[in-house]
Amino acid sequence: MTSTAELTATWAEATDLVVRSDVMAVVVTILLIATWAAAGAIRVRAAVPGAPPRTCLAAAPRLMLDLPGRPGRQTGGANATAGLGAAASSVSLLVLGSGAAGALTLLLTRGHVPPGFSAVGAASAVALLAATVSGVVVRQAHQSKEATGRWLTSRGPHLGLAALVGELALAGSVAAAALALGHTEGVEISGLEVFAAATVARLLTLLRHPAGGAGVADAVLAGLLLGIGSSAALAVGTVVLWRVGMLAGWAASSLMARLTTPLENVVAQTLEPSGSALGELLHRSAFQIVAALPDPLARRTRRLVFQAMFSGSDDPWQYDTMPYEVRKRSFLVASVPPGARTILEVGCAEGHNLRAWGEAHPGARVVGLDISARAVATARLRASHLPNVSVFESDLSGAVATLTRAGASGIDVVVLAEVLYYLGRPHDVRRQLEPLAGVLAPDCLVVLLHPAADAKALHAAAFAALGAHAETSTVMLDDARPVVLETGRRT
Repeated sequence: MTSTAELTATWAEATDLVVRSDVMAVVVTILLIATWAAAGAIRVRAAVPGAPPRTCLAAAPRLMLDLPGRPGRQTGGANATAGLGAAASSVSLLVLGSGAAGALTLLLTRGHVPPGFSAVGAASAVALLAATVSGVVVRQAHQSKEATGRWLTSRGPHLGLAALVGELALAGSVAAAALALGHTEGVEISGLEVFAAATVARLLTLLRHPAGGAGVADAVLAGLLLGIGSSAALAVGTVVLWRVGMLAGWAASSLMARLTTPLENVVAQTLEPSGSALGELLHRSAFQIVAALPDPLARRTRRLVFQAMFSGSDDPWQYDTMPYEVRKRSFLVASVPPGARTILEVGCAEGHNLRAWGEAHPGARVVGLDISARAVATARLRASHLPNVSVFESDLSGAVATLTRAGASGIDVVVLAEVLYYLGRPHDVRRQLEPLAGVLAPDCLVVLLHPAADAKALHAAAFAALGAHAETSTVMLDDARPVVLETGRRT
């Protein structure tokens, strides 16, 4: 058992080591402060692209540590940020969980198995860690399903990328601190192994409330550093620098919070889409990768993705609450002329457009198709008061059979709104839409609505697949996210 005298001596040695590191200790402390602040700030910016830099820095600790907001600062926008902390924490846990499992595997393969542990026991510990992380993520998502689901569906990929970049930077800064102290001590230490140890320790900070998790994380980081061959003074000194950086960044953020607009107010005032170029690129790239998979696997993957999205929220794209979506819906609904007999929307989601057409065209039959069973159930409920609206679960591969069974052939209006980019590249769009032409009337009106870049890349392929020639093109000029609505006619 370690005596009090030994502990005191270790602390004294660690303090002396930090002091002797002189300029390097100051530099790595500044690096740690900046990394803590930046890692949190990019999470906030990823979630709320319209947030000013000062607001991002002020709210950073809450997204880094899943802390509740300060009661005195919350306003009517508090509901808008409900679940953001849980969503950010869940994404961070998933990133760190896989990272920590890999880090522990690295340490074990390099011979750093704790005394008394067999390789099987160590592997079991890794598996237990992965199971624990998964359980915590599921519990957090369940506790705040609706609010968390909205953030994950609307900003999940952005939060994931921000978490990955932030955690890599944070672990790297801890490794820099250990290497600096090791240089002063005159010993060599593996930066990669310190990086792995920091990843495991950071994960433990989020597994419980920070008040308890931070202490456990500190002990684990020190223990792992000792396990990879560092001295007790170096291990303690690294932990101290890590926590000094976090606390200093936290203090600066808290001070800034008193001088800037609270995040809740920013979210409440920024209820429009971000138009993030990076976000659009990530979104499109992910589904282009899915489209490159074998067709059965691609269809199954899309179905799972959209089932997960609608499991988190009945309105993941905020069609009911976002003014932009209301404007876009009015723009789209007005594109269908009077006298339409059968209106088909492919990818109808939760049925907002179907309900609008059903009410605007009571003499027409309105049919919706969607790949998600949960979305179909929600759409049916939303349009349950409209006898002329029907909704079916189907992807494009089964669309013709589904529509034929429903007696919905000879369709004279078909609408695809913000759905083509989920199908992949132009050749994927054409291949998957071509069978649908068999249930369209000879003079069917084809209505396509997508952001300008997607319209330019994909609308021609869609018209060609459905045997239509483009007739009109209209831009919904909008500061938030302009979209292009094009119509074409089969001849």
